[in-house]
Amino acid sequence: MSTGGGPLTDGPALRSQALAGEPLGIPIIDAHSHLLSPSMRDVFVPYAEPAQMVATMDVYGIDSACVSVLGAGDANAETMEAAAAFPGRLIGFHLINPRYPGSMLEDLEASFAQPGMRGIGEVHPTSYHHDYPVTGPNYRAAWEFAAARHLPVLIHSGPRSEAHRCRPDDIGRVAADHPQMNVLIGHAGGYDSWEMLDEAIAVTRRLDNVYLEICAMGRHYGALEYMVAKAGAEKIVYGSDAPFHDWSAEIAHVALAKIGDDAKAAIFGGTMTRLLGAAR
Repeated sequence: MSTGGGPLTDGPALRSQALAGEPLGIPIIDAHSHLLSPSMRDVFVPYAEPAQMVATMDVYGIDSACVSVLGAGDANAETMEAAAAFPGRLIGFHLINPRYPGSMLEDLEASFAQPGMRGIGEVHPTSYHHDYPVTGPNYRAAWEFAAARHLPVLIHSGPRSEAHRCRPDDIGRVAADHPQMNVLIGHAGGYDSWEMLDEAIAVTRRLDNVYLEICAMGRHYGALEYMVAKAGAEKIVYGSDAPFHDWSAEIAHVALAKIGDDAKAAIFGGTMTRLLGAAR
């Protein structure tokens, strides 16, 4: 079937494999997962060490996961180490901190001297992380760095209470100003609001370099089918937010959706393969 906005049909093969507890046998790239930074080590999160994450990925048939630390942005070395320890399995994404713009470019250059680093994110403008709006000037060095290298950039969006810092329209403004970088709208803009989801879909339809990343959206019945109908499966990428979210639930969100298997393959890995391949 077309991966665009045509009629939706259930994908029987992948659905049957998922219900049988079998790996799906297609490329799966998780566009949104994390390592635990030192500041979060006192919080119990199971299967959160890099080796444990890779072992869990093997169980679910996940080929690669794009990983980043959360926190102040002072633990990118851990991402580099994990990517080097598990080449091709853990793909490094660099966490930028807009509170320290003076060292941003130097930090990025140091990270991307390592071959396992392939993207930027999760950019976190929220009040509970960096508390700095996505349209602020302190990000400029990172956007220019990403554009020069055609990097994928994962930017957190939502919830509604954070709309003034990272709403989809503002993420779209950043993407429009830097068309050579590929922007993933984290959580598809609307994990607590259909209005924010519609806004994210509109941005994705308007701009060729913007994509919907869907972790946490499985809590809304029919949300993925809605996104495929409105934006097309080729503009949607699978993400889990692991290890904070459970990989099995996030995989089931796509595998059991009432869309065709071609659409599922694009979401699970096809589009992200292309975006990572474009990065240099």
